[in-house]
Amino acid sequence: AKKNSDIIKKLKTDMERIKPIATSINRPGLIILGMHRSGTSVLGGLINKMGLKTGGPLIAAAEDNEKGFFERIDVVLQNDYLMQKQGVYYSFKTYKFDALTGIKDILMNKDGQLFNEG
Repeated sequence: AKKNSDIIKKLKTDMERIKPIATSINRPGLIILGMHRSGTSVLGGLINKMGLKTGGPLIAAAEDNEKGFFERIDVVLQNDYLMQKQGVYYSFKTYKFDALTGIKDILMNKDGQLFNEG
């Protein structure tokens, strides 16, 4: 726990040092990409602790991730929808996912349920 608090303090110090540079640049957002169990929640949590507004709603903490996932529910549901349309799931047939088809599914979506800000 002490080591984690030292890391967070160092990151905050570094962020304060570069804040004048970072705030002068127009940055509309940040996307964290990664596979399951690869540290994306840790990175999202650190960035959140440093003050970046993550938007929401976020997936709540659970038994397998007590500090929270720092993933937007709407984005996860969109990914689930796009994979389901192609008969793909996180743990099988991922090689069959076609990104171009996914983009077409987004653009052709008539019910307006994709990409709604939470």
